[in-house]
Amino acid sequence: CVLDYPNKPSKTILDNLVDMSNVSDVWLTSQKESGSNITNKDSLIMKLRWATMGYNYEWNSRAYYDEMKSQFPSDLHELCRFIASTIGYHNFSAETAIVNYYHMSGDMGPHKDISEIDHDAPLLSFSFGQDALFLLGGLTKATKPVCLSLHSGDVCIMYGDCRLVYHAVPRILSADKDNLKHCYNFNEDSPYHGNKTSEENDPKSPDVSEGLAARRQEVQWGLFSQYVQCTRINMNVRQVLPPGGTNIADYPQPVCPSVNCKTGKTSSIHNDTEQTQS
Repeated sequence: CVLDYPNKPSKTILDNLVDMSNVSDVWLTSQKESGSNITNKDSLIMKLRWATMGYNYEWNSRAYYDEMKSQFPSDLHELCRFIASTIGYHNFSAETAIVNYYHMSGDMGPHKDISEIDHDAPLLSFSFGQDALFLLGGLTKATKPVCLSLHSGDVCIMYGDCRLVYHAVPRILSADKDNLKHCYNFNEDSPYHGNKTSEENDPKSPDVSEGLAARRQEVQWGLFSQYVQCTRINMNVRQVLPPGGTNIADYPQPVCPSVNCKTGKTSSIHNDTEQTQS
């Protein structure tokens, strides 16, 4: 979410803010330009607030278009397909993702995710970094929301009637540093630590390219730690088209029902493997 997804072919808010024509790697550029303080307000990575993959969400019209589509990461597609299958959605196809980057003063107001053509498929939401309060309401704002606490490594799945309910992130909270060690504690025993040799750093998996492995060796993990300690990253993945669909233009604009949510379902998979459902 930090090292790869902000780069092309993804579309990001940075495309609207700065000249990105000579930026091939957002993180490495930020690392080079920021010196020892990558979290200063002028850092490129701190200006990053969202990135989209697959069908690129058009924020002004709140819609997807066939001509605004980039390649979706194949490994993320397979991961989401597996997760969706655990709740019975065996044909889930990850076609779009929005990655939101919240800093400690960040929030997101009440909204529904209704722009997808297929409202039957679940929405998968992944949390990394700092904690967040997550409000889950109903199909109208008259429903009193339930407050959930989301931590790094949690996966929240919105499906059934709750796929279309109002939800919000009113506050970002500091995470327990002990719980975040798996995110940024790259000490001398870490396979990513800079003191390791190139041979020791090289991933053994055939799915990881040599170019990606070389880029990882350039990362200054102390700066990465600095960034994660003041950032909450949320990646939500959705299916846009119904099974068998190929073009958005073949379907009418999606409409969300406006009745109260009575039988909604939400599933949270926590990083300690505990699963809760209501």
